[in-house]
Amino acid sequence: MSTPHTGCGSSTHEGDDRKSHLAPATAIRLTRLVRLFALVDRSLLEPIDLYVRREDAERMLAELLHDKPAWESLIWIEEIELGQPSES
Repeated sequence: MSTPHTGCGSSTHEGDDRKSHLAPATAIRLTRLVRLFALVDRSLLEPIDLYVRREDAERMLAELLHDKPAWESLIWIEEIELGQPSES
């Protein structure tokens, strides 16, 4: 009887294959500050969705609150900054 695949990289070959499609960690570096707008859920205390434009986040929040007005105190928009300003 064979052991079911768990999806956790149990096969060295499968894990190596997936990694070959990713850029090396040293190659990924933000050179500029990136500002995103997140819908944050108070119960999770983490972003549930990210938007490049504040207007898009506001529109989605309005749609959510239209359908679920009781969520007004549970979900909000928070500005998130990623990366560091370039020092050049």
